Amino acid sequence: MKVMVTWLDHKELKIAKEILAVQTAAYKVESKIIDYENIPPLKEDYLHIQSSEETFLGIYSTNRLAAVISYLKTADSIEICRLVVHPSLFGQGLATKLLLHLFLKNANYITVCTAAKNTPALRLYNKLGFTIKQSFEVDKGLQLVKLERIIKETAF
Repeated sequence: MKVMVTWLDHKELKIAKEILAVQTAAYKVESKIIDYENIPPLKEDYLHIQSSEETFLGIYSTNRLAAVISYLKTADSIEICRLVVHPSLFGQGLATKLLLHLFLKNANYITVCTAAKNTPALRLYNKLGFTIKQSFEVDKGLQLVKLERIIKETAF
């Protein structure tokens, strides 16, 4: 399957609803994996997505949005805000493809947070060179980890 990463105009209603559908399906699976039902993205609607300042990229499969990554970029870093794949397409390398696309952006490092119990995500991030930098509890029963991957070494 030829996979192309494309920019998503999340301000457009149709696209925002497509993003929401993939996000909701993916986070429902994650909520079961981490045994925590109160994941904030599950409370979002398409208006949250449309009003976001994040940049959205996606991959389409058979004319349906299959995977999404969104991020915020500063002069030297990228913060991944969401990385979701439709559950029917898990295991096909779509998340890896989106992450590798981000590595090409002009940044010194990339950060991402995920649940400490989200072993599939942690395996993926570890495989691609991310390391855990911090662990913290955001709610009773929800431990998050912040991971980082250096893209370019900075000279001091």
